[in-house]
Amino acid sequence: MAQLPILIVLAGGASSRMWPLREKSLLRFGTEPLLVSQLRRYESLGLQEAVIVANPGNLEDIKSLTAAIRSMNIRVVVQTEAKGMGDALLQAAPALPNQPETPIYVVQVHDVVDDQLHADMLKAFTADPTSTYIAGYEREEYFPGGYLIVSPTGRITGIVEKPGAENRPSNLVNIVAHIHPDATRLMNALQEEYAKPIASDDHYERAMDRLMATQVYKVVPYRGPWSALKFPWHTLDVMNYYLSKISGKIVTESAFVAPTATLVGDVFIGERA
Repeated sequence: MAQLPILIVLAGGASSRMWPLREKSLLRFGTEPLLVSQLRRYESLGLQEAVIVANPGNLEDIKSLTAAIRSMNIRVVVQTEAKGMGDALLQAAPALPNQPETPIYVVQVHDVVDDQLHADMLKAFTADPTSTYIAGYEREEYFPGGYLIVSPTGRITGIVEKPGAENRPSNLVNIVAHIHPDATRLMNALQEEYAKPIASDDHYERAMDRLMATQVYKVVPYRGPWSALKFPWHTLDVMNYYLSKISGKIVTESAFVAPTATLVGDVFIGERA
């Protein structure tokens, strides 16, 4: 059986667009902060090791939160400057095992999807641990994001950023849920991109685009819900997602429900309510 990848959770990005709300990873949906609920779902899928990339502003909070999750081996690193996803991964590199062909699963804390996406990604990797896998969100209407260029066999040959509605190479939007079979190979490609005198923050995309020429990248299609916390109003989408997951009547022991009250439908009543 293939070695399960080490989870890398990108939680260090600036939350400036979320004003007046603060750190996305610390927002509570239900009883736990988003980062904790995301880690628990990865744990339920069998992932046992994780590296969290924080920023100077949320570092101590993330360390405190993850210290309570003793069932996973979690290391927290800091990205001191917002220099893009590629730099965040390079900051995570020293926390990875110093051994060849260590697989990693790169995700963003603010992307909320169904567990099925991650289960399908891990299933694909287990079946063929030599390929790289990228989740592709299937949508008919245009979305201003990165679109995957996919061959009829499912091999990804490139990513086009915001191509315009008329120039989409496919209907598959790139979701940052990527499994790389060899972390060292990816990190080397990233270092080479950062050594180039190019003023941009797309080093990660450029590194992958170059690796696609010699390595097999495959798409894992996904049609389920996807909410990404980018602006404050997106909290409503994520809230509705978590509300939709309430099933049955869940009443905590410390909650008080009056004898004259009637609970109807799907209900969650939390601690000391």
